[in-house]
Amino acid sequence: MAFARLRRFGAPVGILGVVAAVSLAGLGSTPRLGAVALAAGTAVSPVTITVRLDARGEGSFTLRGGLADGGRASARRAVVSRRMNATVTLSGAKGRIVLTSQQRCADGTGAWRVVTGTLAYAGMTGRGTLSGRVRCTRPFGATRTVHRGSADIPPPALARSGAWGGATVQGSVITFTVAPDGRAVADVLVTRYSYECIRSDGQRSAGFAPTVSRLPGPFPIAEDRSFSLKLTPGTLNGRFGPSGVAGTIVVAHPLPPNIQGQTSTCSATIPWTATNPPASAPRALVGTYCGFSAAGGGVCIDVTGSGREVRNLRAEAKITCGLIAKIPVSVPVAYDQPIPFGLDLSFRQSFDLTFEGMTIRATVSGTFDPSGGLVGTVSLPTLTLVRDGRQHSCRGNGGFTARLQR
Repeated sequence: MAFARLRRFGAPVGILGVVAAVSLAGLGSTPRLGAVALAAGTAVSPVTITVRLDARGEGSFTLRGGLADGGRASARRAVVSRRMNATVTLSGAKGRIVLTSQQRCADGTGAWRVVTGTLAYAGMTGRGTLSGRVRCTRPFGATRTVHRGSADIPPPALARSGAWGGATVQGSVITFTVAPDGRAVADVLVTRYSYECIRSDGQRSAGFAPTVSRLPGPFPIAEDRSFSLKLTPGTLNGRFGPSGVAGTIVVAHPLPPNIQGQTSTCSATIPWTATNPPASAPRALVGTYCGFSAAGGGVCIDVTGSGREVRNLRAEAKITCGLIAKIPVSVPVAYDQPIPFGLDLSFRQSFDLTFEGMTIRATVSGTFDPSGGLVGTVSLPTLTLVRDGRQHSCRGNGGFTARLQR
């Protein structure tokens, strides 16, 4: 439809040009200025575009200057207040550019600017002046216009934009997003990870990240497609490749001095990988998990058919009242609502329960492993209960382990 109107209006007048290459290899015989501009993402100047159109508004264009291109041109135009207004589409070897121009009919000069572009021209901007005699009355004859100016070439994307996700070799989850321009990482999430700390004196010990890391960023991607950011503890390093991103979490920190006052350092490296789009979220084995707390109370909880949530918590929290009396007390804990998993098969939920006329805020949390194991905690606040006619402060250890029941 647009081309039909284009032909009806006849030959157009002005066009503008802006060009970019996807890679240095795509520049061909482009002068060195173009290669430097493409790598640095700076403006290319000067740019000269010559457009030749026949009476139907179709023809060809050539681009010279910092970059080189050529191909088919088509346009539509209208005369308003003795000015020729034109919308021109340039279809070159590397993509398509749409530009507008306005030209005074009397002296044949005007201005142009880039409206939009596709493929290698996506995100291009540019503007300048144009020259060339045009007829402002129908029939609009053939025209030759020359556009001079500059074009801004955005740097090439270094990674695929969108959501990325993966895990460490131990199964800790890593997610992040790549910005629309493909040159920065943001919204980084790293769940708690464990590592083997190798001391500088040769001894080995276990270490773990104390919290989940949530880092908004953005963090720039270097020209070699690598990026790096600080975690607690350690540094997350990654590099984008053809099939995804691979990297390491590197831990290196000093350790407290030993009894002889000697200091040492802890070093560890944890490999990880991620893909775009992320792999589907992990699922726990479906069924009922039962076990015991460190204080001896029983715990059961169900994983629903989706493998992505738990419900029906039933637990007996064992607490001890009084530092001297050490009176044992059992607190029944139940919660039947669904609790969704996090990205690493972990869950956490706080809720109210009633015990001996008091409202208690309880918290249940845990993490499943793919083989049917569960490590968790049922936590209660410190309570004050009356026993033997006296008030006692009560507390307990709510940590538990459980296994899938077959």
